[in-house]
Amino acid sequence: MVDGTRVHYIDTGPDNPDAPAVVLIHGSSGNLNDWTFDIVGRLSDRYRVIAFDRPGLGYTDRISPAFEGAANTAAESPQQQAAFLKQAADTLGITRPIVLGHSYGGSVALAWGLDHDPAALVIVSAASNPWPGGLSCSQIATL
Repeated sequence: MVDGTRVHYIDTGPDNPDAPAVVLIHGSSGNLNDWTFDIVGRLSDRYRVIAFDRPGLGYTDRISPAFEGAANTAAESPQQQAAFLKQAADTLGITRPIVLGHSYGGSVALAWGLDHDPAALVIVSAASNPWPGGLSCSQIATL
């Protein structure tokens, strides 16, 4: 729990208190299980690996009631998510982790890097820059 808000996570790794920590942040519409198919197992022999469900996804609650409800299109900003997940990491005793973010989680990881001084950032296919126009059906080809 962070300030009364439920945070779902996994925390695994070697029985070495000096092992560096890696925080994994999943992309849009995902959850921490996205990481458990392979990468957690590949890293957990030498790193303390923590994967969080981002706010409102998986089993982590929304940060604020302002973001709740099935028809609500509002969502926590990358900065709000980064601050929340950093606070969750602090609660677990994690200081200056390597933060890895994928897709929209890359935006959250970048916000973490800008505001919270991680040991390192790893950004994988991040949604990190605006693009003009948006998506339309005319951009989708069919056969």
